[in-house]
Amino acid sequence: IIINSRIGDTERLITEERIGVVVKEFSESFYATAIEELLRLLSEPEIRLRCRKVAEAKFSLESGAGRYRKVYESL
Repeated sequence: IIINSRIGDTERLITEERIGVVVKEFSESFYATAIEELLRLLSEPEIRLRCRKVAEAKFSLESGAGRYRKVYESL
């Protein structure tokens, strides 16, 4: 995953879970650093499993519906 910085809480999620790279600056040198970091992540054997676990935990329909239900019930 490659994202720009300051996109809601996505930057924190990507960084904490180590599932991608956050582009904080639009410069050639920073892009080079981001690509190196991404290649390191891709070389980790468990990267695909980590990405899948985060996607299922944070972005699945079931998980999202459950969170919305809790919000509505609290109102």
